[in-house]
Amino acid sequence: PMPRFAAVLALVCLAALVGCGGEASLDQSIDALQTSFNAKDFEAVVAAAGPLLERVQAEGGDASKAFRVEKLRLSAIARQGQGDLATEHLERLAGAYGAQVNAKLYNQVGSYVEEAGNLLEAVSVYDAGSKRFPANADDFKPRIEQLKEKATAAGDPETIARLKSLGYL
Repeated sequence: PMPRFAAVLALVCLAALVGCGGEASLDQSIDALQTSFNAKDFEAVVAAAGPLLERVQAEGGDASKAFRVEKLRLSAIARQGQGDLATEHLERLAGAYGAQVNAKLYNQVGSYVEEAGNLLEAVSVYDAGSKRFPANADDFKPRIEQLKEKATAAGDPETIARLKSLGYL
């Protein structure tokens, strides 16, 4: 489809510009990353985020720009169904960007992992959010209940075992 092609083209152009002295502004580069995410080119987002974060730091970009790149990478990882890796990123970001990382973000990331079809690792995201934000534990209960129902209906023994080991079943 054309949007994916356009996103790949944007990233290729971005890489060329960065390689030739970085003519694309930092904001343009972050916008290109957002375009790739919107086009569902999650692999490209994950690949480009690391070098872009280094550039944000090298150019003295503010924390909001760095967090935007971090959040795009995190969301792309989650959209790929990599819940355990997403949880590691969430926990790291909670230390570095405490004000921006909240229960809502954990719920959002967990739902991305769940939508990608990885119920087992979605459990980990929701559980980590519930533990990091005990005052918001009730926000995670409906999600975990849905996972219980899905895992039971699908006869998913690994997810059921993880839910049991965490005390949800």
